[in-house]
Amino acid sequence: NQFRTRCEGLFPLSDEDSIIPRHLVESAVGRDVEPVGGPVIVGVDVARFGSDSSAICIRQGNTILGDGVKTRKGLNTMQVVGWVRSELDDLKRRKIEVETVNIDVIALGAGVVDRLLEEGIDVRGVNVSEAPSIAGQHLNLRSELWEKARLWFEGLDVVIPNDSNLIEELVGVRYSFSSTGKQKVESKDEMRRRLGGSPDRADALILTFSNFATRSKNHPWNKPLEREIKGIV
Repeated sequence: NQFRTRCEGLFPLSDEDSIIPRHLVESAVGRDVEPVGGPVIVGVDVARFGSDSSAICIRQGNTILGDGVKTRKGLNTMQVVGWVRSELDDLKRRKIEVETVNIDVIALGAGVVDRLLEEGIDVRGVNVSEAPSIAGQHLNLRSELWEKARLWFEGLDVVIPNDSNLIEELVGVRYSFSSTGKQKVESKDEMRRRLGGSPDRADALILTFSNFATRSKNHPWNKPLEREIKGIV
């Protein structure tokens, strides 16, 4: 960005502190790519406040399946449970086998996970405020998952739907550094205070990466996660 603005007189491609540059996200909209297949992962972000939306993202490899990230407002815990169950039933009818359902367990999400497990539906609770799965440059798991998403877009072989809300949420999340030098992606509460809203759609997509981790920029994003600490999904 400094070279573009100071040497070429062009506008920057993104804010300096955006975790995912805008040009990477916008170039992925409707991109003509061959689906790579692989496991189907469902990410569920459960709304904590009335103005926020619960969101479900279904991703397979380099593609978001269906019509994009689905959202609903005003649902209570049991209604979210019914919605998730309905989406999973629909995938089953379409003979799409889901490998993992990852649900953010912070606040209301814990109740959704507990109820679905009681009903015999295999889901995983993900606490993004926990430590990262691999010790190193990230302050917490949330920061690590956003990094996974950035690497996904950097491959230039992924496609996302033309959803302006999803796009703005993906490019709107910022990062900074902790006093120990670790990368820290802003929390939902911080983004809500700054912009008046929560990145519900983007966070649902981010949750689909909680089964994977990379050790460096050269490590493929779709290699199995090898955790170095216990207790984290």
